[in-house]
Amino acid sequence: MAYEHDDGTASLFQNDYKEDGDKRPDYTGKGKVEGDMKEFALWKRETKSGTTMLFVKWGDPRDKFKAEKGEQAGF
Repeated sequence: MAYEHDDGTASLFQNDYKEDGDKRPDYTGKGKVEGDMKEFALWKRETKSGTTMLFVKWGDPRDKFKAEKGEQAGF
């Protein structure tokens, strides 16, 4: 049985394809926003004062993650 996200939740996993110095996200995953499945990307960044911050971006799933037959994408 596939994992079912509750609305307003997401699961992010470490990006194994991330290499030092590239712009790929540190973490990627999927979640549900207002009833729709979305893809998430998260980058760990450092502010000018040296504080660690998390930058998150989400959007519609790419074709390979779109749900089929009412199932959640990617799960």
